[in-house]
Amino acid sequence: MKKTHKLLGLLLLLFMIWMAVSGVVLNHRSLFSDKEISRAALPTDYLYENWNYGFFKGSAPLSGDSVLLYGNEGVWLSDAANTFIREFNAGIKEGADNRKAMRVVRTASGEVYCATLFALYRLESDKQSWSPVDIPAKLDRISDMEVMGDSVVVVTRSELLVNKGDGKFIRKELATTPDLDEKRSLFRLIWTLHSGELFGWIGKLIVDGMAIVLVFLSITGALIWLLPKVIRRRKKKTLSAKRSTHTLRFSGKWHNKVGYWLTIPLLIVVITGSFLRPPLLIAISRAKVTPPPLTTMRTANPWHDLLRALRYDTEHDDWLLYTSEGFFSLASLDAAPRRMPYQPPVSVMGLNAFHPLGDDYWITGSFNGLLLWNRTNGEIIDGFTGMPYRAAPGGMPFGNQKVSGFAADFTGKVFIFLYDTGAFAFEADKGFIAMPEEHARRPMSWWNLALEMHTGRLFTFLGLASLLYPFLLGVLSFIMIYSGWKVYRRKRHPAIQKNKSMSS
Repeated sequence: MKKTHKLLGLLLLLFMIWMAVSGVVLNHRSLFSDKEISRAALPTDYLYENWNYGFFKGSAPLSGDSVLLYGNEGVWLSDAANTFIREFNAGIKEGADNRKAMRVVRTASGEVYCATLFALYRLESDKQSWSPVDIPAKLDRISDMEVMGDSVVVVTRSELLVNKGDGKFIRKELATTPDLDEKRSLFRLIWTLHSGELFGWIGKLIVDGMAIVLVFLSITGALIWLLPKVIRRRKKKTLSAKRSTHTLRFSGKWHNKVGYWLTIPLLIVVITGSFLRPPLLIAISRAKVTPPPLTTMRTANPWHDLLRALRYDTEHDDWLLYTSEGFFSLASLDAAPRRMPYQPPVSVMGLNAFHPLGDDYWITGSFNGLLLWNRTNGEIIDGFTGMPYRAAPGGMPFGNQKVSGFAADFTGKVFIFLYDTGAFAFEADKGFIAMPEEHARRPMSWWNLALEMHTGRLFTFLGLASLLYPFLLGVLSFIMIYSGWKVYRRKRHPAIQKNKSMSS
């Protein structure tokens, strides 16, 4: 056990610090929203190519011959023939995360709104720039926006912000419904437990504390291994030897005590993290459980942290709502949402395209692919093959085509944006305008960088094997933490170990 703990501790030293630092950044997204890093400093796989990696998510008509595109890089202007494209982010707060545009809409009277992850903007046409819109109370993260006539509805993760044309937005919680029970996604429960969000800001601070503990244990563990060698070399340098000895004693004492008494919370963090990527993710992706009481998943608002997308269906004169618990329909925004009898599959990574096609068909796009969904009879067609949809083999959380966006506001052209390969058109002669090389190195937010670090995707040389990084790291970390607990327990309770040996 001692050898196992030492070898794994040294092997995982930098990985523990890596995971701890990235985890703290992930836990405080808004705090780091204006911090970014050039993609030139990252592996070449992270350079934009052909507008990929969510550069664009969708489009909206501006006026006349103008079209706005939006996505992870904010808002961009093009014409209906897609002969040019240029940045259109004037007025939007600086920072890669602040530019992340969730949707752009145009009202019947011609007003244009842009919803970013953390703010809402209105286009000042005379200035060709965006101005912030006052919104009620503290804004939850925005996930979508929809327009019906002059009414604008902003969708946050937990409630709606509704403007009926008078310029003022009011908060609105959706009504309860018998179609939404108390059970929630096990994946979401484990995710929020891993981050501490399950217990609110106090839980986040506790998990941040565990990150600091991991850094402390990693550094003191390295000193316990290194300092004896330093002390032997400094036998003649009395003062240096004494200082090193003092540091060694301090490191040994508190490494053991802190690691021993915090074994359980450290193991909880490690185990829950292992479930957030394959192969364990596949096992829990469809499971549901009843959230524990006194947690953020059990609130007075039954839709807390569930809302993802909203569309108005002109054919049926109702609203279609996509949530992390599936699709619902609403006769009005005051009505109780009712679960749709037929549900198109959506990747656990979320819905990226949601567009009416006519004759009861809707286009849905996610990392499961591009699907044509008939909301009335439940027919689901693969948009790339024209054949009935079939799930990806092996239960993987994504298909062969990872759809990250869809644009249908260009004259005679429809574009699909694939996460890995970028802009795609079914007709080769109607392809999307080429991406200038200057955009390849546009900065990435610290939060996204931390996510790539934390999930292991930054190790691009591993290819698909990087999917297993969190799981393997979790297994090794579990063994390391448990073996350290076992060794120190034997030191603290030698009598127990002696009795066990005698009885055996």
